[in-house]
Amino acid sequence: MTDLRTLLIVDDCAEDRKIYRRYLAKDPHHTYEIVEANSAENGLALYQKIRSDVVLLDFCLPDMTGLEFLEQLQQQVTETSLPVIMLTGQGDEAIAVQAMKRGAQDYLVKTYLKPDSLQLAVRNVIRQAHLQAQLHKTQERQRLIALTALQIRQSLNLSQILNRATEELQRLLQCDRVVVYQFAPDRSGTIVAESVAEGWTSALDVTIEDTFFQNSSGPLYAEGQALTVPNVDSAGLSACHLDLLKQFEVKAKLGVPILLNTNGDAIPQLWGLLIAHQCSAERQWPPDEVELFSELSVQLAIAIQQAELLAQTQTALAKEKELNHFRSQIIATVSHEYRTPLASILAAASTLEQHYAHLDESKRTSLVQMIQQRTRHLSGLVDDMLIVKQLELDKTKVRRLPIDLLLFLNA
Repeated sequence: MTDLRTLLIVDDCAEDRKIYRRYLAKDPHHTYEIVEANSAENGLALYQKIRSDVVLLDFCLPDMTGLEFLEQLQQQVTETSLPVIMLTGQGDEAIAVQAMKRGAQDYLVKTYLKPDSLQLAVRNVIRQAHLQAQLHKTQERQRLIALTALQIRQSLNLSQILNRATEELQRLLQCDRVVVYQFAPDRSGTIVAESVAEGWTSALDVTIEDTFFQNSSGPLYAEGQALTVPNVDSAGLSACHLDLLKQFEVKAKLGVPILLNTNGDAIPQLWGLLIAHQCSAERQWPPDEVELFSELSVQLAIAIQQAELLAQTQTALAKEKELNHFRSQIIATVSHEYRTPLASILAAASTLEQHYAHLDESKRTSLVQMIQQRTRHLSGLVDDMLIVKQLELDKTKVRRLPIDLLLFLNA
């Protein structure tokens, strides 16, 4: 099976262009869609329009040299090497060196040109461009993973991390939408982060209820499996899920689970999904893109767990602060409540000790009863303190008792 490639010939000689066409038509590995330009200006305009896989460039053009063409072409692209094969009427080593310095991939002499040599040179340029593209994708993937890991270490803002990740993924994959979807306990959920290309509907903050997650794909995602759908119309999706996807103009999708290992659970818990949408057309999702999504979902899981741990810590600190404030109030109140009864007890005891013989029986009884009453009050305060201590240690137990509500309200 041959591979279709686009090739641009920039040469003012119609006979030479015809020869190149004939030679390339015999290539057993590729089929070429060939576009021609008879001047450098037309060639630059065509390349900007179609971005061909290979350019066959004549050194001598009517409006500029091939070297000047390379300089202008370099301004249109970001790559340091160009998919260009320079062709000249006669060999010139100096020209070849200059062409290579300006980004050309190969240099051929027309006089010695044969079908197999041209075919081989074109295939090599295509192979080199493919390798460079793969290297670029790998570097970009590593950069994105490293960037996300760095953000997790430096930032405690989960929303910021999720939004930056969706933006980078949408840019890197050149897809129409990337979202982070968070599940609710009933498997409904909300889009909590999104990056969407201009012209497509935003799904941010939309709450979604779909039995698709509860039935067919819920268990798959929970087991850590990715879901790739090149064409939503032919994927056998449920009517409910298909309607939902069409609401957001989705024609192809890729979804990977975000799994959290919380509380030492042996089985990770499904927190949500990292999803890519292609809205403009159906799309195949190659393994390297699925792998990128899976790797990034692990990083996002770390960020989510870190954010949840921070929230738990902040809640615990707030509760501790509240308890400390309550404890201070109790201590201040109890201190005040203790002083008055103690003063009364001491005064009554001192009176009995010093004037016992001069007091009549009723006065003695009154002083003893006051001491007993104040002592019981202090004992009650001690019991209250013990209850507060139990509340702090979460050791209180609720005991429900029936009451007469009318009697209670009238009391």
